[in-house]
Amino acid sequence: MKDLKDEVNQIRKTYPKLKDDSAFVLWFLRAFLSDSEDAALKALTGVSGDRNIDAILVDQRSRQVHLVQGKFRQSQEKTEKRNDVLGFADLCTYPWEDKKLLEAFYAKLDPLVRDRFAELVRYVRFPHKFELRLYYVTTGRCSKSILEEAKAHVRQAEGAAEI
Repeated sequence: MKDLKDEVNQIRKTYPKLKDDSAFVLWFLRAFLSDSEDAALKALTGVSGDRNIDAILVDQRSRQVHLVQGKFRQSQEKTEKRNDVLGFADLCTYPWEDKKLLEAFYAKLDPLVRDRFAELVRYVRFPHKFELRLYYVTTGRCSKSILEEAKAHVRQAEGAAEI
């Protein structure tokens, strides 16, 4: 955990406007999903009103869209709340909802997040049919029962999605 904190602190020194959670998400994007720091930075949302969406990264080569929620906990003993994890998992159903429900969802979003989520929808729907991948990334703990319940929620998506 100390090494990760050091890396997140280094990111915050490089990008002082980033809060801990956003720096942690940037670290995750760079470590696991993106070869480009610029693409990882552009994927960050990091705004209030983001509805559990800290980053949206479109990967053209793998034909995947990555949706990330990050929780940088100071203690590994912190357990993630069921409602937070399941609320995030439920985001997987929105791309295939009808226009009216999607517009109601967009109305509650910050404009930056709304635009990025609309891009996500375009990529996961026909004709592109990219796979949607959700990542709830935390330095805390998540119970196995919550994880299994989140996976069950994601299986309800009408398209290719996994958490």
